Amino acid sequence: MTYTFGIETHAEFVDVVDRVTEALAAEGFGILSTIDVAATLRAKLGVERESYLILGACNPPLAHRAIAADPDIGALLPCNVVVRQDPDAVAVRSWTRSPCSRWWTTRRSRNWPPRYEPGWSGSPPRSDRRPRLAA
Repeated sequence: MTYTFGIETHAEFVDVVDRVTEALAAEGFGILSTIDVAATLRAKLGVERESYLILGACNPPLAHRAIAADPDIGALLPCNVVVRQDPDAVAVRSWTRSPCSRWWTTRRSRNWPPRYEPGWSGSPPRSDRRPRLAA
């Protein structure tokens, strides 16, 4: 079952986090929280894993409109974007049903996800097709 969309890249993990943060900022999203899952698992369980961050992104005007329309939408905020190190690439993923992904798909943003550069693949999902990811 596919419940996320995103991209994969062969760029360095730290560079990917920076580029994702910049792409989100270009669309009016700030990062409210950064959860370092790998560090938490290491500290709490002694488990080692590849880099894995959850970025809590928020666009205040959109959040305000969403909460005004449905106060329960706050259970889905902020919009989470996962940046994780996979064995062969860095993956960037977001939930297909989040309020933010709905905005990105309807806007067909040119800044999210970052693409059309060497090492990046994928494109923003469109409402009329499933997202295509590099093999």
